[in-house]
Amino acid sequence: MKEIFVRKIFMDKLSGKVIRRTAIRKVEIDSIREFFDYLQSVHGRCVESLYIGAGDYPVGWVFEKMDERDNRVKETHVTLHTKKSTRREINRHNESVAITIHHYMNIR
Repeated sequence: MKEIFVRKIFMDKLSGKVIRRTAIRKVEIDSIREFFDYLQSVHGRCVESLYIGAGDYPVGWVFEKMDERDNRVKETHVTLHTKKSTRREINRHNESVAITIHHYMNIR
């Protein structure tokens, strides 16, 4: 098992408004692939990757799913982190905090 930290931001795709943000939470995973598959089963199809910097550092994904109750498309932005960081560190895109996805592709 590998320990990572995850943050989710739920958004209304049409308006671009944030519905809810989660705190950064510790998650134990066996592999990044299994975790990604789990996220897709819960939050819908993956529509893009999230990057910091000039697009050199992948740090997460954007998932999209139709919410039948609200009849609107919701996006879930999932970012991976090496530690539980502060909001200030996240907002500054602290590259030492972000996990690059390709680094964790080898976790089994």
